[in-house]
Amino acid sequence: MGVIAINNPPLNTIDADVLDQLTAAATLAESDPHIEVIALTATGDTFFSSGVKWEIGSDLDTLQAKAQALTSIAISISKPVVAVLNAPALGAGLEISLLADFRLGTTASYMGFPEACYGFPHLFAGPYVAKEVFGASIARRLFILGDTLPPEDAYRLGLIDMLFERQNFLGEAKKWLGGLAGRGGTLLHLRSVSYDPLKLRYTFEVEKTALRALISGGGSGADGDGLRRKREEVATLSPTLRTRFKAVKNASESGGMGDEDPRKTGGA
Repeated sequence: MGVIAINNPPLNTIDADVLDQLTAAATLAESDPHIEVIALTATGDTFFSSGVKWEIGSDLDTLQAKAQALTSIAISISKPVVAVLNAPALGAGLEISLLADFRLGTTASYMGFPEACYGFPHLFAGPYVAKEVFGASIARRLFILGDTLPPEDAYRLGLIDMLFERQNFLGEAKKWLGGLAGRGGTLLHLRSVSYDPLKLRYTFEVEKTALRALISGGGSGADGDGLRRKREEVATLSPTLRTRFKAVKNASESGGMGDEDPRKTGGA
């Protein structure tokens, strides 16, 4: 089994460096004959990923190109891919998790795309993927209404395939992953019949248009403060998450959401 981890503490935000690392790791895992199953998870225990750190500027074009490249790779991998959601998956974190064949979660695995409520676009063809795999109703809830789903609701709707107790999560997830060895061919076939290349390309163009409008408008109409508050709200929805978030917040030099890597500044 190969393990790929999002590692951008404290909240595992998605940036160009993270996407480069994910793409390189996925490519290596695909080419390694000793790896039969790929597990995608994250370091830390506050967020699987809180999403993109929205810094309005030309770098977003690069970020989008890398996001679309990773999307294309993810849907063409010949091995089972499982997102192991050790914490909430929001925004781009949700989108990346939806590209996996399966998602395993705990009582902390909230899922949502709050950007929909605050004027920020999707980058990984999330609405199209959600519609094709889970249906139009779920796609609308996530990407139009911006709903954040508790893990129990995500499990009931099929977004999470298995829920495990937090204290036994990694051990149970590893056992579950072991049953997927040798099933990559069938899953690749399912992906190939699920996604229409022309529709995917159209979705990419829609994303480019939305991002260019965001950049050209200087971020007007987008509410970065509102998005930060929503992320903070999700980070305190359960007692376990609340404890982790308080630790992160207290350790943050910014005194706020702790969204910034100490080497980086700004953004939502």
